[in-house]
Amino acid sequence: MSYYLFPINAVSKQLSMWSNVSSILTILGTLTLWITFMIMGFIARKYEMVLHKETDWQFMVIAPSGLLLYALISAYAFIFTGSIKMNSIETWVAYSLFGISAILTLLGVYKFYKVVNPKRRR
Repeated sequence: MSYYLFPINAVSKQLSMWSNVSSILTILGTLTLWITFMIMGFIARKYEMVLHKETDWQFMVIAPSGLLLYALISAYAFIFTGSIKMNSIETWVAYSLFGISAILTLLGVYKFYKVVNPKRRR
């Protein structure tokens, strides 16, 4: 389908609308993921308090902070600069923080999994 069938303003308005929706959903999705991992850390804290087993819940609460920083950088690029995409420096910083946070969160969840499901002797 050719873009020549539509007026340029209609195409640019639709692109602008969908890019705005995409940016907002990215920010909301990242915040939802961050809140989920924070709740999981607090569940690990309760588990530690009740069963007196060390779960490293502090690590699980701090590890997903890169997700929050990614959301803040993305929100800054969307709201304050008004751009559809982050610039190259913002992109490198945001995705690096996101990746490091994902790895640290995975390690924290794995540690908690090992505490909750210990290996049984045969």
